[in-house]
Amino acid sequence: LLKALPSSISALSRLEFLNLGGNQIESLPASIAELSNLKSLNLRNNLITDISFDLRGLSRLLALRIDGNKLLKIGDNFGCLAALQNLTSKKNKISTIGPNVF
Repeated sequence: LLKALPSSISALSRLEFLNLGGNQIESLPASIAELSNLKSLNLRNNLITDISFDLRGLSRLLALRIDGNKLLKIGDNFGCLAALQNLTSKKNKISTIGPNVF
């Protein structure tokens, strides 16, 4: 099981689908937002507590699965995901959603 991702993940610039579900990842490197061709990102069932970095680089992201983590909030940084069509975030501890998200 993965516990962390290297910041060098950004080198996978042509990647369109990334499935990291069912691991023990606690945090993500900000460089994941440099995967500009990413269409689907599955982070479900990990231990992620925060996604607060700039997400503007994920301009083609259509689907984001963050359910089953330990997230406390969905910040305004999610608001820049203009192409996003599907967001699943159940089974977290979310108590705050930024006013500029939707």
